[in-house]
Amino acid sequence: MKVKTFCCGGFGLNMAVGIVAALPNSDLVLFDTTEKNMQPSLKDKPFVRVGKESLDGGGKIRSVVAEVAKTESKTWLLSHQPADVNIVVTSLSGGSGSTISVLLLEQLLENKRAAVLVAVWDQTNLQSISNQKKVIESLNYLSKKYGKCLTIFISNKTTAREQDKEVVCVLSSLTVLTE
Repeated sequence: MKVKTFCCGGFGLNMAVGIVAALPNSDLVLFDTTEKNMQPSLKDKPFVRVGKESLDGGGKIRSVVAEVAKTESKTWLLSHQPADVNIVVTSLSGGSGSTISVLLLEQLLENKRAAVLVAVWDQTNLQSISNQKKVIESLNYLSKKYGKCLTIFISNKTTAREQDKEVVCVLSSLTVLTE
């Protein structure tokens, strides 16, 4: 069984570094609204620059990212074929990853592909909490629209370091279990 991991936004790209270190042969695709989050260890991985002309990061503003990404999302899976199991990694609190991940999940569901969302959230400010609420509402909508239960893992660890470790562990486990 083939596994593909779609890493979205700044958090997703940070996790991609950990995934590459733990599982060097992982099939990864990276999505972000800026190239600033790219790390040297990811240079050989496919990178989708969302909003090429108009965006340089989402700045926690989902509506700005959604405006551009909604149109672009229709072609993402044409360029990056899904696998048997598709893992989407993001933070629910940012602007880029939280928006890209929902659109990506929608495309996976529309194409009848198995998908798992692995995410973190942040309770430190009202904008993050608002973004997370909107993502959960969007996921609920997708579940109803496609008549599917969504498989979701959300880390609620309190420090970024603990979240990072937990997410890499979960991703490694999912990958090993499905191979």
